[in-house]
Amino acid sequence: MKYKVLNSDLNITLEDLRDEERVRSAKMEEIDAEQEDIDECEELDAQIEAHKRMSLQRKLESHDCSAKSLREFIVKILEDEVENRLLPVLENAAENNIILDMQEVLRRFAFDTICEVSLGTNPSCLDLSSPVPPLVEAFDGASKFSAMRGVEPVSDVWKCKRALKLGSEKKLKESVNFIHSSVNEIIQANKRKLEKDGANDLLLRFLGAGFDDEMVRDMVISFLMAGRDTTL
Repeated sequence: MKYKVLNSDLNITLEDLRDEERVRSAKMEEIDAEQEDIDECEELDAQIEAHKRMSLQRKLESHDCSAKSLREFIVKILEDEVENRLLPVLENAAENNIILDMQEVLRRFAFDTICEVSLGTNPSCLDLSSPVPPLVEAFDGASKFSAMRGVEPVSDVWKCKRALKLGSEKKLKESVNFIHSSVNEIIQANKRKLEKDGANDLLLRFLGAGFDDEMVRDMVISFLMAGRDTTL
């Protein structure tokens, strides 16, 4: 079969153009396949890293929470919290005929306790005469603004807010940043306790195990969130 010459000077035929298009299409398919392989490898690496981190975290948390010393530490924290903070609040309310929101009281009690266990510090939430500590407000705000994502008609709405730093996404970012900075400050302040007092609370145990500050921060925050959410 003869093909018409499209350009006599260059001697280009229709078949030449078709061959070139087939070669170009084949190369594009190879590039797309290579990119898919790269994306799959990156996603797999990220999943493996996340799995390793979560597995290590669960093992360490499970080991530490089952350790006799930590169990004794938690019991002591609970006893002190009940005797010195919770009972005085209830006794004062009974003596002065004060009506208490027991759900709120128990939420404050639980957060004080989990902070003592996880961070080795007490935010004094059970002091009803004082305003709610900023760290507690930040946790509540982060939970609230995260939940607001679920009521958006489409996910693109909150993603746009996040990209533009508007509305609830801006407030969520501020709450998370405050939580991170607060816990980081506590981590730095408590590092010196390792040499003096040893490791009792989870924060010091994680630091003593050799984890970096960011991982310790994330693990401690996960405990705090769990302790906060279980009383809602």
